[in-house]
Amino acid sequence: MTKPLDGIKVLDFSEHGYVPSAAAALADFETCAAMFSPAVWGTPMRDVGYLHARSGAAFALLRLGERKRARELAEDELADTRAFRAPRALGVALRAVGLATGGEDGIRLLDESVATLRRSPAVLERARSLVEWGAALRRAGRRVAAREPLVEGLDLAARCGARPLAARAREELRAAGARPRREWRTGAEALTPGELRVVRLAAAGRTNREIAHELYVTLKTVEGHLSRAYAKLGITGRAQLPEALDGEKTRVPTL
Repeated sequence: MTKPLDGIKVLDFSEHGYVPSAAAALADFETCAAMFSPAVWGTPMRDVGYLHARSGAAFALLRLGERKRARELAEDELADTRAFRAPRALGVALRAVGLATGGEDGIRLLDESVATLRRSPAVLERARSLVEWGAALRRAGRRVAAREPLVEGLDLAARCGARPLAARAREELRAAGARPRREWRTGAEALTPGELRVVRLAAAGRTNREIAHELYVTLKTVEGHLSRAYAKLGITGRAQLPEALDGEKTRVPTL
């Protein structure tokens, strides 16, 4: 076991076999938080999003049913990140406080977390906040409102390869009365097999009539596939197809 730093209490779970749990996670986050103590650095230190030890501990405490303590830690981190103003750090802290607060105030904070993370390249954190926001709306009985953030969260989680998060988003969508057929809703990954065949031929220079003849479908079918594909790809016409299809991602299966 690594020698503990002076002034830091490190718990050893190896004696009974280490089993990941909320309690073990809490102990680890508390150890991380202790690294910012004046006893270690000789001067006051504040974690403004480098470790997220307080919000991490808050998430663990929520699993353990200690909501009051979780909220105190999360709000402490939020105060520091609001002063620091880094979007990613602030978005994570807002999510922690929102979950610890619960109710309509919690939903508002989760909404703010998503809005803040839209200003950050931290896509996975945005996906987490979207799923938590949607789940909170669903628990509040606002099932229709919950679907949009859950669908977006599922899309981003799938793009990040975050399979457990994508699986949870799907479960929440089902609980909200939706039946998501695909993980992606934008980009090349969102295209159906039929749409993908049509746009590849169109990108290669085929006319709509030539595509219809080659695929044994009607001209109206080709036009419909192209229209839906343009919307998913965020383009306005076939001239943009080669660039939109360039470097198509390999689909990442979700649970």
